[in-house]
Amino acid sequence: MMGTATLAGLLALETLRAEGPAGSARYDEIILRYSQLNGLNPRLVKAVIAAESEFKNRAVSPAGARGLMQLMPKTSVFLETPVSRLHDPESNIAAGTKYLAMLCRAAAARHSPGSRRCADAPTRVVWRAVAAYHAGPRALELPSERWPAATRVYARKVLRLSRAPLSAVSGR
Repeated sequence: MMGTATLAGLLALETLRAEGPAGSARYDEIILRYSQLNGLNPRLVKAVIAAESEFKNRAVSPAGARGLMQLMPKTSVFLETPVSRLHDPESNIAAGTKYLAMLCRAAAARHSPGSRRCADAPTRVVWRAVAAYHAGPRALELPSERWPAATRVYARKVLRLSRAPLSAVSGR
């Protein structure tokens, strides 16, 4: 006999399979546009969205991060995106990709000076940029062993998702 937890897990898995890539494709055009504009791999952007909000544009974290890419209000002000627009998918993805690209360029300058575009950056640079997206820019200066455990788990998850079928972007 199957336990309740096992049955719930199977149902959640079936829901993810049913709503996964097909349900997440509605943002592909926006993801592709802003990924190209900011020199990012669109699969990475889609993986960040999957990890941050599970494609829920109205998501709000306990810390106050908002929207698909879970931007903090202070970050949105820094990026010149009105806080009131953080639940708008296009505004959120535009700001989130701009921020991720800034972090990626900073990581590349520090850890791989020859890298030009984040989309072509070595994994170690992308790893650091993703960690900084999660923990803040200070993570770029710290050795990865000093990142919070949750940040290391998050960075691994995003990189794994970026290689998974879920992150496939239509038209790419």
